[in-house]
Amino acid sequence: MRIIKILILAFVVAIPFSCTTQRDIVYFQNSTGDTTMLSMSAIPPYKLQQKDILYVRVFSLSTQVSDLFNTSTSTLSQNQFVTESGLYIYGYTVNDSGYIELPITGSVKVAGLTMDEASRQIQNRVKEYFKDATTIVKLLSYKYSVLGEVTRPGMYQNYTSNLTVLEALSSAGDINQYGNRRRIMVIRSSPTGTKSYRIDLTNNNAIASEGYYLLPHDVVYVEPIKNKAFQLNIPNISIWLSTLSTTLLLLNYLAK
Repeated sequence: MRIIKILILAFVVAIPFSCTTQRDIVYFQNSTGDTTMLSMSAIPPYKLQQKDILYVRVFSLSTQVSDLFNTSTSTLSQNQFVTESGLYIYGYTVNDSGYIELPITGSVKVAGLTMDEASRQIQNRVKEYFKDATTIVKLLSYKYSVLGEVTRPGMYQNYTSNLTVLEALSSAGDINQYGNRRRIMVIRSSPTGTKSYRIDLTNNNAIASEGYYLLPHDVVYVEPIKNKAFQLNIPNISIWLSTLSTTLLLLNYLAK
């Protein structure tokens, strides 16, 4: 009986240390008042890479010119065109050489360019053939992944020009009860290599990190808290202690 009492006492003492406190779950804790000025990082420019997919459309006063250039979409119904699969099928993929193949105008190199630079490059090429034409260029393959201790881990599609870590976590249902808000990792791949950024979302300085604004293909990983394994095993430990105490009581009764 003395052994079981010691085990139960140790279990009771360990419970407070396994609990998640408010300090572990509150974002941006070092605010000094109702209004806090925060220094945000600059939005990093994204340079197009191989396998990226672009939406390119040409519009002209002449419908013949527009139809000639946009023949791939002229046969699509509106419902087909607005779906993600339709956009990808009829988008323009950057090939291994860094070019996209446009109707009529031919190859245009876009790899290594920002979206603004690529738009100007395509606009200039189109104007060589159609003087009054206007082009619209957008990035379709802006995907990012959220992994680790979030409600809905997975890959997500972004349709805006900017995306923050907080917005990415929000789309994944926020960090769950086992997530460590002090240890968020952003993994970023580029033609020159892979970089990682550590972000502490309990600190206001998080928004000054180079990884706060995401780029296409970034991966956000939320690490688990240290006592996750213990918290997950609390029900099993309780059952084990209950079984052990019952067994010892039974043996003690039979020994009398």
